[in-house]
Amino acid sequence: MGPKRIRNYGAEIINIVLRHLGQDPQKADIGDLAKVPQKRTNGATYFQTKEMAEQGMSAEAIAKARGLAESTIFSHLTYWVEQGSFPASRFVSSEKMAEIRDYFESTGDPKITTARDVLGDDYQYFEIRMVLAEMKREGYFKEP
Repeated sequence: MGPKRIRNYGAEIINIVLRHLGQDPQKADIGDLAKVPQKRTNGATYFQTKEMAEQGMSAEAIAKARGLAESTIFSHLTYWVEQGSFPASRFVSSEKMAEIRDYFESTGDPKITTARDVLGDDYQYFEIRMVLAEMKREGYFKEP
């Protein structure tokens, strides 16, 4: 259950469970469920990553500063590449970008796993995703 449901229904659910267990809900101390913190929205965390990248921080530095996995940060950055806020070249070397673009252009197949199998272990999934995101933004691949 998320914070909103806990605030709205938590006490009622706990009371039902306590009654089922034969306990008096009036004597139970369940705390103030109205104080359950609001859930952070994805938008806020994506924007925080974007702001840090705009300040010149690397994905590794952002992940460390925010206490998040690098894969999470790369996911945020890939979103911003697709939105046009950053070029993929900011995060992927020009050599790898050329190879990845060549693969997608020659196959017309936007499947990331297949691309990784063909390109090899030297290519990280985030690099392939970023280049694909940029190509989608450019209209190369249309979403169904």
